[in-house]
Amino acid sequence: MLTNEIILVHDGVLDDRLGSVDVELYDPSIEVWTVSGNIISPRLFHAVSMLTDGSVLFAGGQNREYMLASAELYDSSTGSWTSTGHMSTAQNLHSASVLANGRVLVAGGSGPNGSLNSARLYDPSKWSWAKTGSMNIARHAHIASVLTNGKVLPVGGLNDGHLSSTELYDPSTELWTETSSLSDARFWYTASGLANGTLLVSGENGLSGSWKKTGSMNNARVSYTVSVLKKWKSVSCWWNA
Repeated sequence: MLTNEIILVHDGVLDDRLGSVDVELYDPSIEVWTVSGNIISPRLFHAVSMLTDGSVLFAGGQNREYMLASAELYDSSTGSWTSTGHMSTAQNLHSASVLANGRVLVAGGSGPNGSLNSARLYDPSKWSWAKTGSMNIARHAHIASVLTNGKVLPVGGLNDGHLSSTELYDPSTELWTETSSLSDARFWYTASGLANGTLLVSGENGLSGSWKKTGSMNNARVSYTVSVLKKWKSVSCWWNA
């Protein structure tokens, strides 16, 4: 969602093409889709972050031939794309979290040699990347959520199997601390921040650092999305081949 409430959509797979350059904008006020400027490098399994100035950062991913270390910025006012440096490692399936100071934390992912525990920071004011502290556990296909206290919580993921482990990143020290594990290992899940400061994966409490199970969905699903509505309920949709 862009700052003017226009929705930006970039689909990584279009027909039989692995890694699409196509970008569309949806205006909910008139319910119309519009084609926007194409992304520079086709990619999928990348991370997308909306920055504080309204621009959108696309980082890493892969195309049909190889993984990517490149990053691009989308300018919502002009519909144009600009290259903005490279991460130190080509990777996909990583997380990207916008911190309170406006920088973006990219953590984990899958590289040419497997799961990564490395992390890096993108500084929008300098268009530059810098290394930060590494996670305790390498992981990919996870979600990292920014909590109300400003810390970042990556949950689960994959690394030679499903993970239930979690840890916290402190932006003030750039260090990671292991915290309590999920009751069920998971990857390719959703995580939704709720109004009371909790994170809905299985009812994680971002303030106490503890987990508890909550009600189960009616149907098992994979590769789905969740949206938090104004009354703080969640709605999920899923893909099924």
